[in-house]
Amino acid sequence: MTLVVVPWVLGVGFTVVGGLLAVTGARMAARRRRHAEMRAARGVQVTGSVVDVSWRRGGENRIGFPVVEFTDSRGRARRFRSDVGTSVPPLEGKEVTVWYDPFDDDAAPVVTGDWREGLQHWVLTVVGAVFALVGVAVLLFTIASLSEG
Repeated sequence: MTLVVVPWVLGVGFTVVGGLLAVTGARMAARRRRHAEMRAARGVQVTGSVVDVSWRRGGENRIGFPVVEFTDSRGRARRFRSDVGTSVPPLEGKEVTVWYDPFDDDAAPVVTGDWREGLQHWVLTVVGAVFALVGVAVLLFTIASLSEG
């Protein structure tokens, strides 16, 4: 009896966990896309330059937050530290795309354009889908085995 239950538990477990991971990743990607559309509708896009990297400890890893300078539409030089950090931040001197709200000086500008942006959402979606497919395969194999025997 135990040998029959194990494949069912594995199949259902993989399917449920994989499905949850895939849905979570897809929702995170959709939310990121909505935020990008809101920035595009309200904000102004300019080119900035990374002038420094502010390093912080993130658990066992160091995380770098790019410090960016750009000139706003009024001709004022502005400098800010990005709220988004990574273990491999853009290097000093690299040009980056900056979105900012010209009507709200207190709103934090956003750095965009890195190829890694949103990558974790898609990785989570793909890994979840693979887990779900493995779970479904185990369930189908279990059903086929039981119908033969």
